Amino acid sequence: MNYSETEQKVITLVSTALNVNSINLQSSQENTSEWDSLAYLSVISAMEEEFEIEISEKNINNFGSVKNILNEVNHL
Repeated sequence: MNYSETEQKVITLVSTALNVNSINLQSSQENTSEWDSLAYLSVISAMEEEFEIEISEKNINNFGSVKNILNEVNHL
């Protein structure tokens, strides 16, 4: 999967997890009211399942924005 495909997949997964259609590369917990602590766990779960990755205590706090998620997914 190339970067743009991964980007689109992450946006789709976050959008689905939050039940929000307006997710984009700039979306984060700070500017998306639906992205609360419970939704954060849904986002993490979706990323683990889709990308077959394991989130650890070292990186669990890096999933609060689409950009950060992309960085994590591309480095794991």
